[in-house]
Amino acid sequence: VQGEVAPSTNETTEHVDDEEWPEAFYCQRTHILMTDPLVGPAGISIDRSAVDKDDPTLYYPNRALQAIVQETMTLRKHPFRAGLKQLQQSVSHGLSHLLPDWNSHESFFRPLNDAFYCPITYNLMHQPVIDPEGNTFERVAIENWIRINQNSPISRTDLRINQLYPNKALEKLLQDEKERPEDQMHPTIRKWKEEPVPRATDVELGGGAVLEHEQRLQIREGTTTV
Repeated sequence: VQGEVAPSTNETTEHVDDEEWPEAFYCQRTHILMTDPLVGPAGISIDRSAVDKDDPTLYYPNRALQAIVQETMTLRKHPFRAGLKQLQQSVSHGLSHLLPDWNSHESFFRPLNDAFYCPITYNLMHQPVIDPEGNTFERVAIENWIRINQNSPISRTDLRINQLYPNKALEKLLQDEKERPEDQMHPTIRKWKEEPVPRATDVELGGGAVLEHEQRLQIREGTTTV
């Protein structure tokens, strides 16, 4: 098992067994609520306690999922904190200016955890993937970054594309958000669900830099065609 994940606190995990939580919060092996989720090569999340000691699989800590689980528990247990979170997000994201169809009656939308947003693009992710350190990114954005830099944009440690795993739990949670009734849907999700899935050539995701990088390599290697 790779990476260290901070243990969950009693504040967020006590008395939660009888609660109903999203499917992605449960371990795929034991079906218990996860407190320390890990991701395997297939993108499936399991709790650290479910890993067999003889299992040779390399697991990554699913920091994004852990953050979402812990915050969801905390906000459900303390509704006042949920209200503060909602107010903070409405101000920090400036939704009334960014979304033309945002109305005043939506000022108390359900908060979205920061873990849903790619640390490279700062946008909601369409195809979340996770690195060995447990960081989750938009697939196209991190692959473009790696092609040029060969490292992590967060820690600058060496990183290769084939080390990335899909983060299916996060993908499932975003799908759940998209399938909510319109009157319960976060305004940012409404905008996000209409967006096309990012492509490797998208300039805002580093696609332009990748093309320039590849052209420079071709010139250096003498393989450019006129």
